[in-house]
Amino acid sequence: MNTEYDEVRNLSKYIKIYLSFFLVIVILFIIFLLGKEKLYSQDFCLSYECIDTVLVAISSVVSLIDLSLKILVASVTIFGVYHALNNYLSSIDAARSNIHLTHLNTFKNYLISEVESHDRLKIKSFNIFKWYNTAFPLSNKGKLGIGDSYKKWIDEVNLQVKMSNDIVNGTTPKRFNYKEHQTRIISVSAKIGIKLPRLPRNDFYELESEIFALINKVNQEFCFIDKNIFKRVYI
Repeated sequence: MNTEYDEVRNLSKYIKIYLSFFLVIVILFIIFLLGKEKLYSQDFCLSYECIDTVLVAISSVVSLIDLSLKILVASVTIFGVYHALNNYLSSIDAARSNIHLTHLNTFKNYLISEVESHDRLKIKSFNIFKWYNTAFPLSNKGKLGIGDSYKKWIDEVNLQVKMSNDIVNGTTPKRFNYKEHQTRIISVSAKIGIKLPRLPRNDFYELESEIFALINKVNQEFCFIDKNIFKRVYI
C-alpha cells in the first residue's frame, strides 16, 4: 500500500515539475516569437497583416502546447502500463507462493498423519521438505507436476528390491545377504530424506514393509502416480 502511494506521489510530483518546466518554455517561446516578429516595437493594429502575424505566432505556441501535452500523456500512459504490469507480475508471484505454501503444508500434514498411523515409523526420521522438493521440484513456481527425479527414485528403489528378489529366486548366482540388502535400502531411502536405522533382520523387514506401504500410499493418494514398490520375495 505504501509503495503504491509513493508511486502515485512521485507521478504527481513529476507532472508538477513537467508542467512548471513546460510553462517556462512556453513563456520563453512567446517572448522569442514576439522578438522575432518585432511585435514589441509595433503599434496596435487590426490590419490583415497584423492579425495574420499574431495568428501564426499563436499557432506556433499551440503546436508547442499540443506536443508537450502529448509527451505528458504518453509518459503518464507508460507509467500506468508499467504500474499495471508490475502489479500483475506481483499478483502472479503471490499466487504462486500461496499455491506452493498451501500444497507444502497439505503434504506435511498428510505425511505426519500417515506416519502416525504406523507403529514403527517416527516423523523425526523423515525430512519432509526433502521428500516434497524431490517430488514437486517446481512447486515454488506454482507448478505441481511430479518431478522426473522422483519417478527415477521410485525406479531405483524397485531396482534394489528386484536385485534382492533375483538373488533369492536364484536368478542371480549370488548368496543373499540381508545386511547388504539393508545397506542398499538405507542408502536409497536417504536420497529423499528417509533415515532408516540398522536393525536385526526381521525388525528391519517390518520397518521396510511400513516404509514401502507409506511410499505407495503417498504416490497413489497424494502424487497421483501409478508407481508402486515391487512385491518382496526375499522376506
